[in-house]
Amino acid sequence: MIINNDIAILILAAGESTRMGGPKQLLPWKETTLLGNSINEARLVLPKNINVVLGGNFDLIKNLSELKHINSIYNSNFKLGQGTSISLGISHILKINSNIKAVLIVLCDQPLITSTYLVHLIYNFNRSNKGIVATKYDDTAGVPAIFGKRYFEELTNLKDDMGAKSIIAKNSSDVISIDAKGKEIDIDTKEDYRNLI
Repeated sequence: MIINNDIAILILAAGESTRMGGPKQLLPWKETTLLGNSINEARLVLPKNINVVLGGNFDLIKNLSELKHINSIYNSNFKLGQGTSISLGISHILKINSNIKAVLIVLCDQPLITSTYLVHLIYNFNRSNKGIVATKYDDTAGVPAIFGKRYFEELTNLKDDMGAKSIIAKNSSDVISIDAKGKEIDIDTKEDYRNLI
């Protein structure tokens, strides 16, 4: 656990799961669900500063037990894409605490991402002078990623389906890329889910 009140975690869980055919946030994983697992891993890192953006299938997801005592944010524009969830989430975090120095953005559909990996991202952020520490993909970098304060304005200006990856790509000289060693795999389809299980 990191006792660090100036870093917040933002879990993105607003997607409609159209390719899955049902809310992937509620797919069973370990003793809970995909979203519950993301929250539990985040709790091991920053238990007091967790924020979750919900949208698609809200009525089915809102009563998930792990969401109790968590700052849940409803994105009414979730159909427009991930950029709207990031923008709304960062805005809410800053309203609660304007002294936040960094936000760690996490997806709810990457169940192999552990608290240990999230701590590793924060550790690298704290010991460097870079503004972004992101997860390495084949030829890009993406989330989970931690963004310093200097990127908050850009993040709150995201629209549509333009996610954080665009900011990472545009500022590559200010990015540290971390190899997640396969943990970055995400679940989009029933086949993805079956393969991981």
